[in-house]
Amino acid sequence: MKNNILILFATMLLSVVITEAEAQNIDREVTIEKEYTPEVDAAVKKTGIPQAENPLVEKPVNEYSTWAVPLSGNPTSQPLLVSELKSEDSFNNQRGYANFGMGNNLNINADAGIRIINTKRNQLGVWYNHTSTGGHLKYKDNVPVYGGEKVYQHLNSNVVNATYKHAFDKLEWTTSFAYKHNKFNYYGAKLTPNIPTIAETEYQKVNQYAGGTSFRSTKNKDVTINASVGFTGYYNNIGYMIGEEGGRENHLTANLEVAARLGSNNNRLGFEFDMNNLFYNDAAEADNYTMLTLTPFYKFTNEKIRLKVGARMDISVNDGTVLRFAPDFEFNADMGKYFHFYTVVDGGKEINSWSKMSARNIYINPTKQLNNTYTAANAVMGLLFDYIPGVQLRVYGGIKTSTNALFDMRYKESITNDMIASYEVIDYTPIDAYRWLGGANINFKIKKIIEGEVKWTLNNWRSRSGEGTILSALPKNEWNIKVGVNPIKNLSINANFYMGIGRGYRYQNSLGVDVFEKMGDIYDLSLSANYSLTKLISFNLQWNNILSQNYDIYYGMPAQRMNFLLGAAVKF
Repeated sequence: MKNNILILFATMLLSVVITEAEAQNIDREVTIEKEYTPEVDAAVKKTGIPQAENPLVEKPVNEYSTWAVPLSGNPTSQPLLVSELKSEDSFNNQRGYANFGMGNNLNINADAGIRIINTKRNQLGVWYNHTSTGGHLKYKDNVPVYGGEKVYQHLNSNVVNATYKHAFDKLEWTTSFAYKHNKFNYYGAKLTPNIPTIAETEYQKVNQYAGGTSFRSTKNKDVTINASVGFTGYYNNIGYMIGEEGGRENHLTANLEVAARLGSNNNRLGFEFDMNNLFYNDAAEADNYTMLTLTPFYKFTNEKIRLKVGARMDISVNDGTVLRFAPDFEFNADMGKYFHFYTVVDGGKEINSWSKMSARNIYINPTKQLNNTYTAANAVMGLLFDYIPGVQLRVYGGIKTSTNALFDMRYKESITNDMIASYEVIDYTPIDAYRWLGGANINFKIKKIIEGEVKWTLNNWRSRSGEGTILSALPKNEWNIKVGVNPIKNLSINANFYMGIGRGYRYQNSLGVDVFEKMGDIYDLSLSANYSLTKLISFNLQWNNILSQNYDIYYGMPAQRMNFLLGAAVKF
């Protein structure tokens, strides 16, 4: 660990902007400037359940925030992306904070941060988070060989981040670095007892490094320039088979965006250039490759309309089709006082690096290269209504068509000698598919006492070859009901009910034909509370899976049943 930290500091000059957005995001703008309050998140499910895409459109600009620190439960998603490279704006109004929480299953969450320098010209902040769990979970009864037995789940994750920002007269410079160390076991059902795979080793260790530097023009209204370079390193300690060296991935990125005023300030013409270079060691079943992306665009913005018209061109080297095209279109408009319309049509090649895919699931195969995904078009259209005071309604729908879309696959059985062939790692299989997306959510607020949200998401993936609906751990239908109450001044209570329907996995039948089979639905009720003793000291509670449902995150990988976290926080 100490040696790794020394290496981390050696990479400090390479830091901040890793522009790898989540593969399934509709909008590529990632919001990292988020006010941090050291308290338990309000009714957020901490299960590691794969999440459906949900376009979050805030009037008048589409934005996403992928930052989330898991508190407890099943932290299968452990990203080290731009969302964890926090700016000084991530801190609260105090100089620093510290938070510690502990619960059953040895669930622990601790984090701390401090702004070492905070002047008009210079800001330097340091942030640390620890997440760990170590409980015995029960396999579902229908899991072959291991059904009904208990398995030990272990995960220890540590993240450290430092960000420095300097404001010149006409330029802003940011440099950051981050380091993450994951230590975990592959606790999923190993249904091939005679094959010496990774599950028989004690722990997998993954080291991730991320850093970069960026420049952004701030005063020139005629021409704006944003430029960045970045590096991520993803290193597995061991490979899939016992005695096998783990795979190593190095990802170099560069980005340049230039936009010039065209006549008035409302019109802008520009381009964005991206370069991605990925390199692997000999142990990885992977080939090095490069992708160059050029996106010319035109933007128009006024008080009621935001328009972007562009086209994306991807050039790949040593990775399949050389040249790909995709649209890059966005339109937002206020239609009167209470209605807002938006549509996004984009696409392009999505790089499925280990670093990015581990953000979806840390239990991926540690040596197998994943196919990259090409999306010809991803179109979403929606309406936002806020006619009733305190109530906001959003409805949306769309379609996405992709080549080599990745779906988690867990094999239940094989055709040879009736052998069970399910692996403890999660493999992702590429399928040419299209997805119907739909959803609606209602947000409401009654004075300062009650607020909440009711949200429904449809995420229906279907095979383009005519095989029908594709079942995976990602729910086809999701419901999320949140209610927050502030009964007294210093107390907040939040309840959340999550329902995931339409999940599954794949197996081979006796004829060698791939079959999709359903998994059980998820009904997860959680509760959180936060009490502020003073302006600087608070206590919190997170209570997850109150119904104590026994469900799988992925086939053969059980979730924690009822679990809780008690904690305290201090600001200074």
